[in-house]
Amino acid sequence: MSSFAVAHRRASVAELVALGREEAPAGRLLSMAEVTDQAVVLGSTQPASDVDEEAAARRGLMVARRPSGGGAVLVRPGGQVWADLFLPAGDPLLAHDLSASFDWLGRAWAQALASLGVGDLLVASPGAARHPLERKLCFLGQGAGEVMVAGRKVVGISQRRRREGAFFFSMLALEDASELLVSCLRFEPDERAEALAALGRTAGFLPLDALQVEEALLAALA
Repeated sequence: MSSFAVAHRRASVAELVALGREEAPAGRLLSMAEVTDQAVVLGSTQPASDVDEEAAARRGLMVARRPSGGGAVLVRPGGQVWADLFLPAGDPLLAHDLSASFDWLGRAWAQALASLGVGDLLVASPGAARHPLERKLCFLGQGAGEVMVAGRKVVGISQRRRREGAFFFSMLALEDASELLVSCLRFEPDERAEALAALGRTAGFLPLDALQVEEALLAALA
């Protein structure tokens, strides 16, 4: 892969999720995001009614919405490595097939994690495992290009296409925020326990040093 321009942004979650709505960069860009607050982040088409805003507020969580699809994630300082990338239209990495277009980024993440000694890595293929509640919780699903460790999803990836190119939003979980996230969402009476149990089976995290992860990802994208 040829090099990406690199930017570092430190801001609130609400400001950081606005990237895909801003003016598109002129070329390839890797933007590393550091959050100053904590929030439940919904997918672009996820119903606002999925969130119990009072429960989130009691726990000191804001609610934000990203410009790409998928279910909710919880973002907080030190809880993740957040990397957003942009590919301009016509870039050789930008496959026309939407599912196939995630593969390059998943492989870069897997290469970065392998360089840090992480094993049992798998980059998910199109048509990977699905769960009935994944529209509500991002880490219940395994989408194309997302990275698994020992069968558990540790890197989530989503995408937003525009005329100028495509934004890719990716996040490596450094800690387990499952219980806190589920406590801020609305479920049918029998769904909450199932959601927690399912996350226990499918969601993973890697307590790695964030700076080392960033350096490894930059090397994989170089």
